[in-house]
Amino acid sequence: MLFRSGSISGSGSIIKNADNSMTLSGNSSYLGGTTVNAGALVAGHANAFGSGVVVVNSGTLDLASLAITNLITNNGGTIINAANYVGTQAVVGVVSMTGTIGGAVNVVSSGELKGSGARFNGLVSLAAGARHSPGNSPGTQTFAAGLSYSAGSSLNWELIANTTAGAGTTYDFL
Repeated sequence: MLFRSGSISGSGSIIKNADNSMTLSGNSSYLGGTTVNAGALVAGHANAFGSGVVVVNSGTLDLASLAITNLITNNGGTIINAANYVGTQAVVGVVSMTGTIGGAVNVVSSGELKGSGARFNGLVSLAAGARHSPGNSPGTQTFAAGLSYSAGSSLNWELIANTTAGAGTTYDFL
């Protein structure tokens, strides 16, 4: 495990490629953005990732239940401990979410939002061409601030049994 306790400033970027875990705990102001390609990158401060966009291609971004404000572009990685996230997350790849997710979630035309047991505290919006596939054969998702489908987006609904008993177990439940 790597741990960086000081602040990081300047116009450069951070790219996380190794399979290990790395924690950034300084009050950073760097502008170049952060990319997670492998392993785990953990926030140790609300400004750990500077002011640039955080791109999650693979691996895990751990927001450590902090009020992170950076724009996040999720290309298919995992984001955990995100209940207090207050920024906007763009879902570009196929992304499965669980737990409580703070902030707004925008699923772009090439993106697919999946997962079960997720509670979205911010508005979730799907652009034309985006896919929403709730559940995990099947499951439950909760939308505290709303769910918006644009014309041309799609909902992939799973149904095992036509019954009112078993929401989230025999059919998807939103």
